[in-house]
Amino acid sequence: MADQTSGSSPASQESPAAASLSKNRVLLAVLAVLALAGLAAAIAVPLANRARARRQEETPMEQARRILREVPMIDGHNNLPSRLRMDARQLLQTVDLRQDLRVIYDVTENDIPRLRQGLSSAHMWAAKMTCDSQYRDAVRRGFTQVDLIKRMVRMYPADFMLVTEADGNTRMVRMYPADFMLVTEADGIMEAFEQNKIGSIITLESGHAIDSSLALLRMFYDLGVRGMTLTWQCSTPWADYDGETNNPNPPHNGLTDFGKLVVREMNRLGMIVDLSHVSDKVMNDALDISEAPLHFSHSGAYAICNTTRNVKDDVLIKMKEKDGILMIPFIDDFIGCRSNSDTDKVQLSEVADHFDYVRNLIGADYLGIGSGFDCCTRDLFAEGLEDASTYPNLFAELLRRGWTEDELRKIAGQNLIRVWRRVEAVRDRLAAEGMTEIEELIPAEDTVDDTCRTWVD
Repeated sequence: MADQTSGSSPASQESPAAASLSKNRVLLAVLAVLALAGLAAAIAVPLANRARARRQEETPMEQARRILREVPMIDGHNNLPSRLRMDARQLLQTVDLRQDLRVIYDVTENDIPRLRQGLSSAHMWAAKMTCDSQYRDAVRRGFTQVDLIKRMVRMYPADFMLVTEADGNTRMVRMYPADFMLVTEADGIMEAFEQNKIGSIITLESGHAIDSSLALLRMFYDLGVRGMTLTWQCSTPWADYDGETNNPNPPHNGLTDFGKLVVREMNRLGMIVDLSHVSDKVMNDALDISEAPLHFSHSGAYAICNTTRNVKDDVLIKMKEKDGILMIPFIDDFIGCRSNSDTDKVQLSEVADHFDYVRNLIGADYLGIGSGFDCCTRDLFAEGLEDASTYPNLFAELLRRGWTEDELRKIAGQNLIRVWRRVEAVRDRLAAEGMTEIEELIPAEDTVDDTCRTWVD
């Protein structure tokens, strides 16, 4: 009997005509795919060329404004809440931030129209406690300033959004929810940007707001505060301010042991340590101790303007090693070392000089903007950067100087978002390692004025 498994049955064999037809179909399919790809390329290449040509035809200002529409622009230090405290007595319902506030106040750099015109996407709103409140009512003033920021964001919901995480301030927020959005995490900045709201981050200026109490530091964090300068224009019982830099016998010679605990607790909480206003020794102490990146919210390059408020090269290099950020202000005193009696205004080009200098020293990855708007009762700001509508002027100037678009995206906001995410990553690591609240109290001998205390706690 013949072996029926040794060959294929006639039904299983494809005829030459069928095989040829199958090959033709495959060939036609391949040709169709190639034709579609060619058509897509024929459309895409001219479109890309036209887009490239349009960009090449952009003026520096047009290019700057396009960049600020593509990435969030974050101002690391804005004093609008202080202006509202001083001039409106914190009565937000008596002020409409949607109007030009220059009609009401002699000197002010902020309102919603100018914030929108300047294409800013997020602000670190400073809750400021002046030095006359230390040992008196600094804590109360801190809480009322935080309350004001939150109310501001709520009042203008179309414009503001509170941000408390790097990825994601509130009476000001509740009244304007279309304008502001409170931000407490880094990703909240992108969330606010995508919703076309001004991300609002609450910070404390200065460390005397916590009245030398880590418990109060934690309470401020729970309220949404995400950064704090260790001092302002005066030393705290645990840290020297910048005015002590050249003092051969400063009160603390940097950070005290308790001051070092403040930095460590800020690391644990995920709160950004702000080194603007502190002495050189405190800068170095904090950089040595901190496990997270630190920032200078509104300081310039000491090599250009040798005020103690600015940062020396060795500290900038150390800051880079910590992956921190220097946010450069627009204020005369810190940019051009002008005195109150000088009549010649600091120019936008001088602000750009600080950016150039620091980029050349440590790179563009460690730079940002910290305008300082609404800090004072007199006009202090560089010509061309007079108010919140003028941010694009700086970016246009840097483009003229040869800065790349990628570098400008970084200084606009990407650098600060990176720093904040790193701060949060350290917080999460410390929590995973089991670090708990630091419970130590400031030593009684370190307190300066006990007349307002029933006991040291």
